[in-house]
Amino acid sequence: MIGATVFSGASAPAWTPDLLHPGAIWFDARLPDTMTMDAQGRVSHWRDGGGLGHVLRQDNPAHQPVWSAGQLSFTPDQHLFAPSPLPDGAPATLALRLRGAPGGAWDNPVSWWNGAPGTALSIGPDLTWRWYAAPGINAWGDGAVTVDTRFILSLGANRAQLIRNGQVRQDNAHAGPGGLITNGGQMVLGARGAADSAGGPVEGWGGAVTAFALIPQSHFDALNNGLYDWLA
Repeated sequence: MIGATVFSGASAPAWTPDLLHPGAIWFDARLPDTMTMDAQGRVSHWRDGGGLGHVLRQDNPAHQPVWSAGQLSFTPDQHLFAPSPLPDGAPATLALRLRGAPGGAWDNPVSWWNGAPGTALSIGPDLTWRWYAAPGINAWGDGAVTVDTRFILSLGANRAQLIRNGQVRQDNAHAGPGGLITNGGQMVLGARGAADSAGGPVEGWGGAVTAFALIPQSHFDALNNGLYDWLA
């Protein structure tokens, strides 16, 4: 066409959990500019990708996980923590991508802790994943530990759903307030116990995290709204 100007279409922005909820809190290890790390890749601060000001941190170099090639690797004595960003009992959707094949009872890649356990993903004595969460869905079993796993756990006032590796593993009605049990304490990534000035982690986890999101709302259509693909 004479005189016509053809403009190439702008590429679509990358999908992030903000598109589900403006209050989504998410951390993506594929974005190293969200981390503060030393020359060896030891991470002291991991800022949420949505810019809401939430920071997972670890001031002790001996307990700092190591970043490399788009993932954050933890040994059993390495962990990051932050004040729980959601109130106790709030409806929530939690998404997590893990790599590695840890073993042993009570190892926890993510948990809430304040002297007593809140919501946690752990490994049971039979080396299967277990969710400890809202009333009525405590100790959900979720099969054998695998090398690369994507989890989505959605907790509402009367319904809970667990998605693992693209399959709905649990979809249950339950009584009680539901939501995320935080005990008003700390959110801990990479270990079971809270980290404080008096001590280190309690029964930590060895493996790597690719991405982690906490969305202050239940999303039971999580397989259809981009969250699972974002974890990939």
